[in-house]
Amino acid sequence: MRKDGFYKKSGLVIQPDGKRGVKLPLRSLRCNYYHPSYFEDEIVIKTGISYLTPTRIVFSYEVYRKGFLKPIVTGETEHVWVNKDLKPVNMKKYRPELYNLISAIFNEEGCV
Repeated sequence: MRKDGFYKKSGLVIQPDGKRGVKLPLRSLRCNYYHPSYFEDEIVIKTGISYLTPTRIVFSYEVYRKGFLKPIVTGETEHVWVNKDLKPVNMKKYRPELYNLISAIFNEEGCV
């Protein structure tokens, strides 16, 4: 599921300034390159949640060159749930309705 599809399905609104009281700063990033892409290539990016806890979320990515069956790039980004003061929070306690919604989508969709 693409990230924008995830947001649309969940009803979440992307607010990078954290107006909803929760932010997701990047904790780590991993990327593996297998094949090149070229300037005029059309690419498809598949995104999913591969790991979810009350304090962290990991998004997985697969990048395909249109017409290729195997990904040309795979990767993950790990994020930590924090409040507006950048203090880590347990989403089950801090925003249980949001955590339950994301958890339900994760359990329905699974990872990439």
